[in-house]
Amino acid sequence: MSRPGKPFWFVVGAALSFAIFPAALSAGGKDGPSPLLPGTYQLNVFGTAGSHELGCGRVSGTADATVQDRSVLTPMFDSLEFEIDKNGNVSGQGTEMLTGHNISTFFEGKQTSFGYSGDLGMRAFGAASCSGSWTLTRGLPLESGAYTLTIKDQTRSEKLSCKRLEGIDDLDVDEGRGSPGIFAGLRFTVFASGSLYARGFETVLYSMPAILTGKKSADGYQGEYFTDKLGYRCVGTWSLVKRN
Repeated sequence: MSRPGKPFWFVVGAALSFAIFPAALSAGGKDGPSPLLPGTYQLNVFGTAGSHELGCGRVSGTADATVQDRSVLTPMFDSLEFEIDKNGNVSGQGTEMLTGHNISTFFEGKQTSFGYSGDLGMRAFGAASCSGSWTLTRGLPLESGAYTLTIKDQTRSEKLSCKRLEGIDDLDVDEGRGSPGIFAGLRFTVFASGSLYARGFETVLYSMPAILTGKKSADGYQGEYFTDKLGYRCVGTWSLVKRN
């Protein structure tokens, strides 16, 4: 939500900001704006309110995000770019993908101990607008060590023989990278919230890209996975327990 007494730069001049922002991105320079720290993040958008016509309330939730240079890759926003100045002030812009209106969205905030946070604003036709808050939390590699990864298939379709993905792997993790097994190329990232994200590919069927998401459990982590290639999809559950 907007902070009292602090008007958004994008509410006052959204159209102008949209026009000049690309130039600012390329300005750079020794003391100019810089990209965010690269890596895997979680983007959380919350408290979004405003025009009922725009469906502001739908622009909320949590999604995985990857920061590459100035680009922030996330399913919630398209063409999302951020930059940070020497004082830790963050600004950005992108297009939301949740309301069906593809509204230009503008961000401002600060660097924090866990990543970045601030306010966002959306402005479309006429006086219709939305405002809310956001956080971008940087993840850390899963603690190195020996783990047991258990995979259980829950796919309803038998077309891909997804049951073949079921099994138990002894997994060695080094700086977040898992040794190959049922899944290979896995890179595990954990967040302060206790959630875990990993991306790799399965080695049993058709080398389909795989994504694992989950949360901390009593004895490790657990969650769901899916593989997807050309519309063919396997889904199931997994658990990850550190071996003594």
